[in-house]
Amino acid sequence: MTDASAWPVEIGDIPSPALIPPNMRDMAKTNPSERLTELGTNIDKTLQFEDLAFEMANMRSMPKTFSVYSQPAIKVPEEYMLTDKALVGLTLPQASNRVAKFRNWQEENRLKMASTAFFKDPTINRTPAGNGSIWINPEDLQKNPNMLKLVQDVGCDGGWCTKGESLALSYGSGENRLSILMDSKGRPKAQMTITTSEPSADNFLMSMNDVEADQFRTKYPDLPIYIESEVKSTPEYQKWESYNPPKTSITEIKGVYDKEELWDEPYLKQIQDRIQSMDVEEVKDLDKIRMIQMPEYPNQLYNFFNPTFTQKMDLAAKFGTVENGMKAVKDKALELNKGSQFVIGDKDNLGTLFDQAISLLVPTKRRMTDAEIAANIQKQINPSKATGGMIERQPNNNRRYM
Repeated sequence: MTDASAWPVEIGDIPSPALIPPNMRDMAKTNPSERLTELGTNIDKTLQFEDLAFEMANMRSMPKTFSVYSQPAIKVPEEYMLTDKALVGLTLPQASNRVAKFRNWQEENRLKMASTAFFKDPTINRTPAGNGSIWINPEDLQKNPNMLKLVQDVGCDGGWCTKGESLALSYGSGENRLSILMDSKGRPKAQMTITTSEPSADNFLMSMNDVEADQFRTKYPDLPIYIESEVKSTPEYQKWESYNPPKTSITEIKGVYDKEELWDEPYLKQIQDRIQSMDVEEVKDLDKIRMIQMPEYPNQLYNFFNPTFTQKMDLAAKFGTVENGMKAVKDKALELNKGSQFVIGDKDNLGTLFDQAISLLVPTKRRMTDAEIAANIQKQINPSKATGGMIERQPNNNRRYM
């Protein structure tokens, strides 16, 4: 702001000698390129003197303690108390710096108190995350304006864009909900957006192929398809809706200060555990939290592991077809993975999980050694004969064959 209130000018460009300092007027002829600093107009407004005075007045009248969100009050440091004694000899730059430092101190502690209040409020839905940490799940922020301000302050404390009202509403209302991970000390660590997409008339109309769309328009020539309630009233829509329930997915996961790659963060396991405990169909950017999703169809399992020919035949014998067997492998893998389709690790970890599943469904038979095969054959030929032991040449026996 100081730079904006003044700018450099050359003496030769100053239109009136009266505007030049008397001891420098000769330079207009001898050194016209000499530079001076010209003050701008409305300097008091540019430097915000009125705002500064207002803030100083507030500091002089404020209590000696500070508290928000009904949190325990803390003492305001002596350096921020503008007493009569502190004002003596205080220069304009010193006053400005003191106000700025107090603002920073006040904002930092306000955000900490907001996060603590958020962490301790028993009325907000919460999910345990282990080690004293919790996921806090506020309701629709559009319908809870008091909660909106608190979520904004927590968003600011965590360095997320939800510190702004419009973005907090975008991520935390309508079809979206926020879930915020707080550590045992009440500090924000991660934030996820959970989106539930309800079936709509637009989705129904877009799901039709050309033939189906023509048949629908022919059957309902006067139906205003731009009115959702009219489309939803048709039997066709209601049948489609019964096969297309609401879809829940995690559309964003961010660490503090909007960090996306969370591979080495100490709270990564808590994020992974939360995802495995949720009934969601999709999670965006799984690779950034070291997870992978199981394939949807049985034949896609071959992209991650290769069952042997014998295992395939055993699956077919047990479940009717190899495809049914592969479906059983996926079901067993889901059971081993806490019922979740999201696996911690990469495709190798997913392949190992499928290997474990198939080995439980059709255990591999142990192959006999050559000695065991020979012994079994001997038993079948003459069960009374010995089937093992050492053969020794007797003394004075020079026979070539035994």
